[in-house]
Amino acid sequence: MPKPDGTRALLVPSIKGAEAMTFGEFLSAYEDLVRKARSNKLAAGDFAGTTISLTNRAASARSTPCRAS
Repeated sequence: MPKPDGTRALLVPSIKGAEAMTFGEFLSAYEDLVRKARSNKLAAGDFAGTTISLTNRAASARSTPCRAS
């Protein structure tokens, strides 16, 4: 997400119950999270329950694992 100073921030909300969704349901949930992120409407619940997230941090010299509760 773009920040006021022109840099960007990585946001990693989670799709709840993805293992039980059809592809169409997953896509709809994904698009809903993208829409919420772009309009700055993500809530704490959108991040809760995430055990791990993997991203490509190759461009960064450091790695910081995190666990959302």
